[in-house]
Amino acid sequence: MRGADCLNPAAARTILPVVYKLTQMALAGDSEKQRIAGIQAAFAKKEIPTLEPGAIGYMMSRESYLSDDVPSDLSHIMFFLPTRKDDSEWGGWLPHVPLGSFSYWFPNPGHENPMDRQLPPLRVLIIMVPRWSDGTSVLAK
Repeated sequence: MRGADCLNPAAARTILPVVYKLTQMALAGDSEKQRIAGIQAAFAKKEIPTLEPGAIGYMMSRESYLSDDVPSDLSHIMFFLPTRKDDSEWGGWLPHVPLGSFSYWFPNPGHENPMDRQLPPLRVLIIMVPRWSDGTSVLAK
């Protein structure tokens, strides 16, 4: 996976600490159970701040490669939300609808992990956009 993720200030203050903590635990060889416990403890100790309103990420680089699935990339913006609402409530992943959502903790649309309920509610709502960050059409890639 290769994807530049640009975060606005609210997301940088509240999503990056989560990313750093998860990365630290993964590099230490912690199991999934240990990472869940570590995130729970970090939130309980207020080592990780709660999500700020308006936290947004932008993944619009033409050079991205996000998945082996087709399409392997897509230009999109992400809204980070403190909720567990699933796709049926957003209307996501329907044909010709440019949005979808997934759990931040277990990002596998349509296949939510039951352990997600052990972590703070955090959902990513993605909206596909028709242009890459350089202004070219996504259809031109």
